[in-house]
Amino acid sequence: MDIKSLFPLSVNPFYAGFGNRVNDEWAYREMHVPPSRIFIINPKGEVVHALSWTLQTSYSKLKDEVNCIFPPLSLPQSTVPDEYTDMLYWRDAPTALSDSLPV
Repeated sequence: MDIKSLFPLSVNPFYAGFGNRVNDEWAYREMHVPPSRIFIINPKGEVVHALSWTLQTSYSKLKDEVNCIFPPLSLPQSTVPDEYTDMLYWRDAPTALSDSLPV
C-alpha cells in the first residue's frame, strides 16, 4: 500500500505481479492487479499463470510470449509515407487483364 499511495487515486501503478507463494497472489489481488496478470514461480522455477494454473513456462520462454501476455499500450506511429512501406514498395504491380483472354 505504501507504493500505491505515491500515485493519484485514479492510477494503479501495478500492472502485473510475480511471486512465489499463494500469499503473493492475494497481495496482488488486494492491490487490484488483474488476475490475468498474476504469475507464481513454483519451486521448479516454472512461471505459472495464477488465474488458470495451466500456463507453465520458464523465464527464458516468457520473453517469447511477452507481447501476447503484456501487449503494448500503444503502437508507435510510422513516419514513413505509405508508398515506401514494405507492404507497398516491394509489392508487384497487379497484372493487367485484357479483353482478349478466353473465358
